[in-house]
Amino acid sequence: ARPSITACRSARSFFASASDQPLDRQGRVQIPEALRRYAGLEKDLTVVGVADHIEVWATPTWQTVAAEADEYYAEIEEALSEDGI
Repeated sequence: ARPSITACRSARSFFASASDQPLDRQGRVQIPEALRRYAGLEKDLTVVGVADHIEVWATPTWQTVAAEADEYYAEIEEALSEDGI
């Protein structure tokens, strides 16, 4: 089955800013300026491993996302324990 028009448009928009980035002489990956601006990457960064890829976050943003995830999982754990699971 072919993807929907909406899925194609979304993927095109999402991946339009993707680019290959070679490692520099010290083995670092350079993140293009436009992506750094978009993600709010300034000084402190956090690299997170997610299954088959990595994500690069501004550390303050990552701390917020991680705290929200911790709360979410705590709620699930509480609900499961109330049900005897």
